[in-house]
Amino acid sequence: MAALGPFEPRPAIAAGVSGGPDSMALALLLRDWVASRDGRLLALVVDHGLRPGSADEAALVVERLAALGIAALVLRVTGDWPSGSIQATARARRYALLEAAAERAGMLHLVVAHHAADQRETVAMRAAAGSGPRGLAGMAPIRELCAVRLLRPLLPVEPARLRALLRARSVDWLEDPSNRDPRFWRARARAAGELPALVNDTTERAALEHRLARFLAGHAQVHPAGFVELSLDALSALAADERRQLLGRLVAAVGGRAFAPRGRSLARLDAWLCDPSSPRCSLGGTLVERRRTRLRVLREARGLPAELALAGGRTIWDGRFRIDWLGAEATAGGPPSLRAAGDDTGGARALRAWLAAVGAPEPAAALPALVLATLPLVSRDAQVLALGPWVAGAARGVLAVVFRPTHTMTAVGSAPSVCCADEQLTYLG
Repeated sequence: MAALGPFEPRPAIAAGVSGGPDSMALALLLRDWVASRDGRLLALVVDHGLRPGSADEAALVVERLAALGIAALVLRVTGDWPSGSIQATARARRYALLEAAAERAGMLHLVVAHHAADQRETVAMRAAAGSGPRGLAGMAPIRELCAVRLLRPLLPVEPARLRALLRARSVDWLEDPSNRDPRFWRARARAAGELPALVNDTTERAALEHRLARFLAGHAQVHPAGFVELSLDALSALAADERRQLLGRLVAAVGGRAFAPRGRSLARLDAWLCDPSSPRCSLGGTLVERRRTRLRVLREARGLPAELALAGGRTIWDGRFRIDWLGAEATAGGPPSLRAAGDDTGGARALRAWLAAVGAPEPAAALPALVLATLPLVSRDAQVLALGPWVAGAARGVLAVVFRPTHTMTAVGSAPSVCCADEQLTYLG
């Protein structure tokens, strides 16, 4: 942990604990580390609900953690599951739950148990997908999420050492059957036993992060309506790999995605920049277009969340906008509704008229129709309360809408769009 500091004098740490050997060893090590610093440790156990008996397994993990003197909280995933990409979806929802719960508990750091074997598998998977140098550097030991710092202190540690620790301390663990399921790439790679040697240059990764952050600060304009513009000349001056990394982050953030597009897709986008015959292209739920000397990345209108009742508390809509609703719900009209503004029958003209009526700055009324159509619209009793970040006077103080993409632009994000309610999160899109 010392290599991932500095930490506050009494660190507040949340840890994702599945009950497997890696996370149980992590919990044990963190317990001693936090206790020596008079800090706080909270274990977060996610029940995906994908297998019969998963709730009982989560309860058993909490029981074992309690025997170790570690406080624990069970987080349950609700909502429908897609027909494919189960592991990727589960991972995205898990991280969304963990981050939100850590923030609610007042924790500044979220620690997970990825180890050296996980790192080798990640590098192999990214190599197969055509990732560039940054992707092939593997997982970062430190990553800034929207609300907390994600830490991976066990990346240099082999899993055999973690199991040996648990045996020495007489601590039991659970085995996840999906780790041996041949339907999943990681299980097949483990069974094959042939993974590349690990190359993880964290120094170069950190330097790249600083370069891209400085570039965004100097050349990009992030609009509160959820799109980004930047200088084409400045973008063209970047090295090819840095340019692709930057474009991938912008596409993921504006598109509301958990992950940036893969290397081959980014290479095609990069090649498009040199093709003056085509003014725009589509990638990852975004429309990327040239505007004279500027590049603009906008959210496409397809794939936006369906209309729903806005729950009290915090909602992350479409992976892009954070919506806080503190108003009363027990009224004759019920809770407010939340939908894409393009679903409103009045069209862009009506949306611009509403912006003018609530006193939004003049540039807001001149926003492209596509931007307006992809904004979240909150209404109640046929009255619009908010259109994107612009809130009607009567709702100010109880409603706030902020462009806060779950995929950050200066680090790789991992959370999906979620709706927060107590210790549960419901997947929205």
